[in-house]
Amino acid sequence: MTANGITRRPWWRRAGLVLVGLGVVLAIATRIALPALVRRLVLTRAQALHARIDIGAVELSLWWGGLVLRDVTVRALTPPRQGADTPLIACRRLAAGWRWAPLWRRAVHLHRVEIDAPRIVLDRLADGDFNLAALLPAPVAPKRGQKAAAAAEWTVAIDRLVVLDAGVRFRDLAVEDGGAVDA
Repeated sequence: MTANGITRRPWWRRAGLVLVGLGVVLAIATRIALPALVRRLVLTRAQALHARIDIGAVELSLWWGGLVLRDVTVRALTPPRQGADTPLIACRRLAAGWRWAPLWRRAVHLHRVEIDAPRIVLDRLADGDFNLAALLPAPVAPKRGQKAAAAAEWTVAIDRLVVLDAGVRFRDLAVEDGGAVDA
């Protein structure tokens, strides 16, 4: 008790309450803000692919180093043929787990990548091109006297890749009666 009759809590209790408060704020940020940030990052990278990527849900685990994307679909920004807004690539679940330490050495070490129920729709169009070519950017020739940009020299290693329940649908639209083949 102090001289004016007010009981003060010890400093370690106040520090403990502050740490608990910070932990709650960090937990809320991890569950709400970071998945939204990951979704925005993926969607901005989709512009480089000339694609529209839709993601159903994002789950992120910073402590264990893991990311799960659910209900992912990839559509071309400009469909190769009229009325073809079906997803070119879709998967039910895309999960990756990484290790933190190699990031200091400019290396991404994925100890597991799991792709659950991927579906790819591959069409050979009437002009002989494939529909997946719509996802690629147009090639740009370097200007005369300009050197190619050096790579950032990041290395990527994947220890385990698991693909579950995959499916490919191929249609040959270059020939008449080019029926679909599901594999």
